[in-house]
Amino acid sequence: MELQSSILNKYHTLLMLDDNDDIEKEWLIRQNKQAKGLSTVHFHILSYLQRHPNATAKAISEELQVLRGTLSKRLFFLIQRHLIIVNTNPKDGRSKCYLLTEPGYKLAQSHNNLLQQKNRQLESCLQNFSTQQLQTINIFLAEFVTAETKITYSK
Repeated sequence: MELQSSILNKYHTLLMLDDNDDIEKEWLIRQNKQAKGLSTVHFHILSYLQRHPNATAKAISEELQVLRGTLSKRLFFLIQRHLIIVNTNPKDGRSKCYLLTEPGYKLAQSHNNLLQQKNRQLESCLQNFSTQQLQTINIFLAEFVTAETKITYSK
């Protein structure tokens, strides 16, 4: 039980590290002042659109596992900040596609640079584990992602 408590504490610490003024966002703001006020989801949307120009909200939602209502608010905010534009699909007037503006592209590039640095450091940490341990970690993280997305709260 003590080990489970320790794991949960570390998990909640990880969640709290993703904040509006965390070190990643501070780094991004130093790289590009337009990063100020953006959430982690905003940055992932920009990076996704850099890889997939003219993506639909449905595609973004599915790839990033963001609820459509939440995504809609984030996309609207990025449009207001002139980081993305929305185009109507000429073949289907109801379908909208999203595209980065030049400032959005630059910000996505800064975010991608951050992710590359972070991934290199995390991959270095993972070298300390055996293949069997890595498989266990992978299963653990998958279970926590599933649990996090299916948690229900009493009224």
